[in-house]
Amino acid sequence: MEYSCENPPPKTTRMQIVYLLCVGVTMMVFATFYCYDKKTYIAPDPLSQITLDGWVSGYADEWRVDKSLLQFGVSYRLQGVLYGKAMFAYKDAFDQLGLRIGYKVRLTVEDTEQGVTIRQMATQQGRILFDDRMNRQIVTLYNEQSTRLAIFCIVVAIPCFVFAALVAWRSRGR
Repeated sequence: MEYSCENPPPKTTRMQIVYLLCVGVTMMVFATFYCYDKKTYIAPDPLSQITLDGWVSGYADEWRVDKSLLQFGVSYRLQGVLYGKAMFAYKDAFDQLGLRIGYKVRLTVEDTEQGVTIRQMATQQGRILFDDRMNRQIVTLYNEQSTRLAIFCIVVAIPCFVFAALVAWRSRGR
């Protein structure tokens, strides 16, 4: 039997094509989001940095990109405004110091056009938990993860488009 506009293929074939195309398009949209979800490392300006007191304000959780790092919240006041930021520290150092919510830390921050950036975090005793080198490492790891996820989405989308074309081609040939 041959299909045409007057005699369309069965609904199930059309639905397979639509579903495959929807999954393919959705994965391409996610790939686009991951491609644009890149962080940019901005070199510090030592002249505009200030040191102030802050405190741990969020529970620590393993960072999904690098399991040796913990992500947690810190809060601080700058010019009367309360800020909260996500912060990173190595799991070993965090556990060794027994950091918990309310623990006082010393923060070195830089107020830039893009917003306030934490350049260093240290304990009150001077042990550095986060610095600019770690910040650069986190930006690099985050961008690598975004690239991997974008590639994964594209690798899933391409077969969806190919299978949708094959199903459409097979249904026309009947």
